[in-house]
Amino acid sequence: MSNFLDNNWVVGISTGLIVLAIPHILKFLVNIKHHLSKKGIIGKFIRNSGIKELRKIKAIRKDDILINREIIKCHAYQSIFWLSIMIYFWFILSLTILSEDFRRYIVQDQFTYNILAIIGGLPVYIFEFLYLIKRDFSEKLLKYRR
Repeated sequence: MSNFLDNNWVVGISTGLIVLAIPHILKFLVNIKHHLSKKGIIGKFIRNSGIKELRKIKAIRKDDILINREIIKCHAYQSIFWLSIMIYFWFILSLTILSEDFRRYIVQDQFTYNILAIIGGLPVYIFEFLYLIKRDFSEKLLKYRR
């Protein structure tokens, strides 16, 4: 078990698995949304958020300029997502290669380094989440367009 935590590849594998899991989690939440929206406080919240989104789609769907703006926002979030991935990995690699103190810290405290590297990757997850939400909205907007 200590060899498992001593290796630097733990950060890369865990980051990759989390990034791969986010779209599947969102699909699961969309599927379970139907069952949760039937009754109770959670159901009322889900119905209200769905109604709010549909009202926004209804207001935008006939204006080509606003539709184009939503699609551009979707692509902007995607670009920011990919840029955050590149910056994150560049930051980790440059710290590992250039800083001798950082390498010494990695050797001394592997577990803390792994946790901090995963927490440092949170912007990647946030931008992926924002991109997926905006992509879903853009797809619904194009679906309901007349």
